[in-house]
Amino acid sequence: MTRNDPMAQQPINYATLALELIRRAKLPHPNGELLKCYVKESVGNEVAARYFLKRCSRSRCCEGTGLQGFLSDWKKLVSSFRWIHVSRGILQRQQNQSYTYLKSVTCKANSILKWLAVTLIVAFFAVWRLMPGNVRMRGYKALAYVGKRIYPASESFKIQRLPFGLFLKGTDLRWQQGLINEYHALKMIPRYCTTAVPRALDLVSDSDDIYMVMTRIPACHLGLCFDTLDDAEVEALIRDLRKFVTELRAIPRAPEAEGKISNVIGEACFDHRINLGLTFDQGRGRDFVGPFANEDEFNDILTHPGVPDVRHRSGHPIVFTHGDLNMRNVMMENGKLSGVIDWENSGFYPEYWDYTKAHFITKINKRWLGIVDRVFSPSGEFETELETEFKYWRYCQ
Repeated sequence: MTRNDPMAQQPINYATLALELIRRAKLPHPNGELLKCYVKESVGNEVAARYFLKRCSRSRCCEGTGLQGFLSDWKKLVSSFRWIHVSRGILQRQQNQSYTYLKSVTCKANSILKWLAVTLIVAFFAVWRLMPGNVRMRGYKALAYVGKRIYPASESFKIQRLPFGLFLKGTDLRWQQGLINEYHALKMIPRYCTTAVPRALDLVSDSDDIYMVMTRIPACHLGLCFDTLDDAEVEALIRDLRKFVTELRAIPRAPEAEGKISNVIGEACFDHRINLGLTFDQGRGRDFVGPFANEDEFNDILTHPGVPDVRHRSGHPIVFTHGDLNMRNVMMENGKLSGVIDWENSGFYPEYWDYTKAHFITKINKRWLGIVDRVFSPSGEFETELETEFKYWRYCQ
């Protein structure tokens, strides 16, 4: 190249080179993330990256040099802050924010006591549901009042933790179909799946609101503990999620409903992805669409006039689907999958739907998306469907 060649004038981006070296090293978690933080978070990241590359380029025969030597030195420095230990302690305290008897009944060693506690709660609600709806509504509102003063605010304005290991989920009647769908899903799933879900205990409404009462899964959201999981825990999570997805897809349907795309009880679908390309229709209702007799009808509503040449193929098996699989809805306890929550979007959809929806909801956390790819890989190859969805998303979002 000559001196006037524009390629010769481009400065070297040391940070980019350093990050590429770290990526190619394929270090176990969290080693790779620690080195990336060193490059990205340094006050002068180009200077830091240049020093990192210089250390890594030294002769391997020199003790303490190279990538592993740098990693060892960096881990000694950051370990003094003990961030991972602190975060684990916070999570442990969060999981223990319950009454003493709830701690004991969620312990494997006390499975009999746990069974007894659940049996008593279920028996109580079997009798309680005989009470008039307005009486139950007043009772739940009173419990919600107490819960707001005992427990920290929920991540969702629709959810309130209650005493006695319960949760109250409510909405106004305009959105009642979503809550009714979740109630029926929680009733059905335990008959076919071993993965824990909240136990639906009651569904009641008045002239303004509808409430569902369900049991609490004693755990924390995956998103809160995700960075503390080591590679072995991630592998166990992948195995557990694969089993969960396989069990979901095996849930049977009535023969007359085969091929139909609908919610759990055969009625209209409620899904934020479907609503993405739709304008609100007063006659249709609050973004509940369908049901669809077949996949061709479903594809018709996904098709957008702005990208008329983009369309999903038909012919996918229609299987039971969670519809909102993300790190908020996957629950963990002691580094293991303990349950899955939030089933209002569930229903029977094409087999790729849970996979593409997971990518739709989360687009930045590559480690989680890598887990999603591995969880669904035994179920089929859905790259074409994901690319079709990306084309829709780029236009509609």
